[in-house]
Amino acid sequence: MRRDHVKTWLAIDGEIFLRKVGITGSMKILDLGAGSGHYTVPAAKIVGEAGHVYAMDKSAGSLEDIAGSARTMGLENITTIRFQEGNGIDIEDNTMDFVLTYDMLHYMEEDERKMLYAEIKRILRPAGILSVYPKHIRHDEPLWHLSNLDLDDIIEEIEDSGLVLDTRYYMTLIHDNYYNNGHILNFRKLVDF
Repeated sequence: MRRDHVKTWLAIDGEIFLRKVGITGSMKILDLGAGSGHYTVPAAKIVGEAGHVYAMDKSAGSLEDIAGSARTMGLENITTIRFQEGNGIDIEDNTMDFVLTYDMLHYMEEDERKMLYAEIKRILRPAGILSVYPKHIRHDEPLWHLSNLDLDDIIEEIEDSGLVLDTRYYMTLIHDNYYNNGHILNFRKLVDF
């Protein structure tokens, strides 16, 4: 049954979901912690040839899977990048319209998350969006470094980095290989005048 979930997500529901959270044609997107590419592939379909999606993950195997999916689907607008801890995000300043961090913050300690938010702020264009799915917080299958935090704690932590909460959603999305309901938080990089 879960294989059907992924198939349906990649063919239909992923694009519907990502359009609702704000992804449109021609955007440059970073899918940070891309995993199997459940968000990378639908995002690449939405942004089209004029846009680009960068899939970043620690796992070389996951990135190879994403590259293989892109080839199979004829998506030439996906670039995979191996994330190296301590090296920051290897992307130029002010170049991304949208950064996805879905179901990955629980792997990081607070100081690592703060460094990550600073890097995301650096690479986002003015008025760019950081979209967060903070799975595994106190009231949502608590796990590892987010198990003692709730949604408001995550919001405060990210706003302390200089990004401002723009929109909150409660939506059905894919988690691992199955559908799940969760909170999506969109933060906007403020434009300096």
